[in-house]
Parts: sequence; structure tokens; C-alpha cells
Amino acid sequence: MAGKIIADQIEHSTAGSLDTSYVVNGSAKVQAKYNTSTDVVSGSENLSSITDINTAADTLSFTSSMSDATYRITGAANGSDTAYNNGRWIAPYSYASGSVNIASQNTTSNITSSTAMNVVVHGDLA
Repeated sequence: MAGKIIADQIEHSTAGSLDTSYVVNGSAKVQAKYNTSTDVVSGSENLSSITDINTAADTLSFTSSMSDATYRITGAANGSDTAYNNGRWIAPYSYASGSVNIASQNTTSNITSSTAMNVVVHGDLA
């Protein structure tokens, strides 16, 4: 049996209450952890596919689209670039409501493969 809970606030017995808009608006809408070399996904939520653009750059397509292309992305990446102490970061570009193009860059801004790309998207679903 399916059901629906409608509430404006969540209350804890000792920690106080919280407006449910914080839960809805503050929750991640897309999460993914994958290897940019193999595109093997080790964990995800609301991710329908990953498509190679080129080395270490991919299109992440969402199962449920965002309401527009003004969402925020946070994340981290790691690799084997010992000269730069494994420093990597996520470089998002080309935002669309149903997908985003991202790349893994090292500390010298070169696009390089990452063994663990970790991406989180916050914003409003359509």
C-alpha cells in the first residue's frame, strides 16, 4: 500500500523542530561515485548514465531532471598524480536541466583521469 505523509515541520523530542523545506531543499538530488577511466559506477542516486566526452571528461545524465540549469555541484576526485600530492577537483561546465558535463582536473588545471570521482548535485527537481 502506497501512502503520503504531509507535514510542515519535523520535531525531535529533545533537539527541537525543523521546517520540512530544509529537508526538501537541502537534500542532494544527484549523487555519483565513479572511475573516469572505466566509467564504472560504484554508487549513485538519480543518475541514468555516464557518457565519455574525452579523457576524464564525462556527461552525467540524470534520471529525474532538475528544474533548470542553475543547480550547484560539489565534489572531489582523486588519482595517482604523486607529483601534485593526488590533488584533483571537479570542473563542471555545460549545465543542462537533465545533465551536466564535468571533468577531473589536477592542480595544474590539466584534465586527467580520476580513480574516484565523487559528485553531488543540489538544487530543485523539475
